[in-house]
Amino acid sequence: MLSVDLVDGHYTTVTLSDGSIATLEDYESEYVQFGLGDALIMPTGVIDETGNDVSALVDSPDYAPLEEVPATPTPLPLPEEYERETAAFSPAASGEGEFAALSVDDVIVCFLASKADYDWVIEKLLNGCGSSQDAKVTEKGIVENICAYLQADEPSDIYTKEEAYLLLAESVTLRWVETAISTEKVEPSALYQDDVTLEKGKTKVLSEGKSGKVKNTYEKVYEGGKLVEKELVAQKVVTEAEPSIVLRGTKAVSSSPTTQAAPTTKEPASGTGGYWSGTSIGKGVDYPNIDTSQSRPERGQGIMGPSTGGLSFAWPTDRKHISSNFGWRYGRMHYGSDIFDDRNSPVYASESGTVSSYTGTHSGYGLIIELTHSNGYTTRYAHLESMAVSPGDRVSKGQLIGFMGNSGTVASEPHCHFEIRCDGVPYNPEFYLP
Repeated sequence: MLSVDLVDGHYTTVTLSDGSIATLEDYESEYVQFGLGDALIMPTGVIDETGNDVSALVDSPDYAPLEEVPATPTPLPLPEEYERETAAFSPAASGEGEFAALSVDDVIVCFLASKADYDWVIEKLLNGCGSSQDAKVTEKGIVENICAYLQADEPSDIYTKEEAYLLLAESVTLRWVETAISTEKVEPSALYQDDVTLEKGKTKVLSEGKSGKVKNTYEKVYEGGKLVEKELVAQKVVTEAEPSIVLRGTKAVSSSPTTQAAPTTKEPASGTGGYWSGTSIGKGVDYPNIDTSQSRPERGQGIMGPSTGGLSFAWPTDRKHISSNFGWRYGRMHYGSDIFDDRNSPVYASESGTVSSYTGTHSGYGLIIELTHSNGYTTRYAHLESMAVSPGDRVSKGQLIGFMGNSGTVASEPHCHFEIRCDGVPYNPEFYLP
């Protein structure tokens, strides 16, 4: 029997069928998200935000198993603080003599009157490193190979140091590393619980969740003024997020000869037929053709959502092969498509949009980016190693947004868990990708 233990109104540990105990976060990330364990069973009694038992509000004494359990966002196993020593850039020089031949990638571009002039040019160039005047730059450098060859013979054409600086400023690429700290909001997740007293398609918030805050420290790498890498290196929880508890109706809607209830969502654009027990996703939408007899889903299950209204979704990765499909997997729904590749492989925006506030660290998902698009559509990119964007950023289709990893689980190789949703309902990405 699987159960969740409560201490002072908080969910703490999970007791598995074999008697072993795991933290709620570990169970969610390593078992439930990947279908490797039983679905969670709510303990008897439900605790609201004040710590009071409010289970008496529900007629049935026991709750049904949770069908969908997005746990409260939890931090990655990272240090709370991060400090990197500043690395000095040493300009290369060789030979002996008063004059300096300045070369870029082994091609001499000009001559200077002294090595001191060469050092001045390099220092002046490196002063251009930093995304802002207040940026904390920890490492400065130049992509090209710059060197001074010292010689005793006086060249016929000697540049002033100012002239040499202007020449190089237009031809070399600065590369630098800086550390940035931002306090970010963590949205509360929801614990959905089936309730036989509510009609199907209806929900009732039993306990409102509370948002939290984390202080994230990022290490950013810039080349030519453009961000090319962004890694989350430290995270400190400022305020813990608390999940909301939502009752979800399972009671059959009684038919009436004179009236008909209005649909709760738009008609799905494709997909017909009935549905298998356990594949209902609420909001009046049911998945057809889900084969619950298989441990891993085949291609073509599920449906396509409402009209995209001109949106055209592209592959979010260089590798265009789905390794684990949308559908019924190990006893529960898998709401996306998994694309495996090497760690730190680039992840791109499938369509132009805005980085939502849901973006961040969530148990089960790990480091995840969510983009909002038009017509109610959103896309999610989970298990990232690092992000190249932040909440509120506008991104273009095909823009680099993150790097592939396996955050949120220790039971899988690096991959991108990709979801396409409309009005919060996940649909099979396979039907949208070219």
